[in-house]
Amino acid sequence: MFKHLFYFAAIVPMALCFAEAQEVTGDWLATLAMPNGDLRLALHVTKSDGGLKATFDSIDQGVRDLPVTSIKLTDSILTFSLTAPSISFEGKVDTGGTQIDGTISGPAGSIPVTFRRGLIATVKHKPAQPSDIDGEWTGALEGQEYLFHITNTEDGLIVTMDLASQHIKGAEASGVTRKDSSIAMEWKAFGSRFEGKIADDRKSIDGNVTQAGNNLPFSFKRVQPAR
Repeated sequence: MFKHLFYFAAIVPMALCFAEAQEVTGDWLATLAMPNGDLRLALHVTKSDGGLKATFDSIDQGVRDLPVTSIKLTDSILTFSLTAPSISFEGKVDTGGTQIDGTISGPAGSIPVTFRRGLIATVKHKPAQPSDIDGEWTGALEGQEYLFHITNTEDGLIVTMDLASQHIKGAEASGVTRKDSSIAMEWKAFGSRFEGKIADDRKSIDGNVTQAGNNLPFSFKRVQPAR
């Protein structure tokens, strides 16, 4: 359903060979313009045993804390890489240590990208009276187990998705529409859309998911009602 993820991480064995102005530890954010909309990325760099280590996030896909396999700073050039997925980055750190201009590469090709220092902005939805479908739902597709969290808020229904096998946790649907027993959910970051019908007993939702021109039946069951 959501397995065609465009993760981003890079080869970055980083040894601080430059002056303090070239310090790269901290949090870095970038935005990629993708066919399905902007995709926000985050790189978190810390020191470790005289070198560097890092984790990588694909924010809009709910991907958190992917381990960066290697990270390195040589002169003013930062490189980092991930093994799964296979992605690499190479860029130049500016003299003030506030921006890194480079290229991120993966199986789908190479894209120019700029990382800037910053923190991920979080959006909080004010809770509202729980709906009749609030709670946790689970479903399996192509051998992978998905967990969905449905919550009614003052902004309407919010649905987030977890997929442990791909480090996805809390990937929020970009759109949720419900009319009576019909419900539609869309994740633009994955190019995926689900349309289904809620059972009368509110214990299951049966429908179809579309992605990349494919249409597959997909159902999920209620495992935990709202508390």
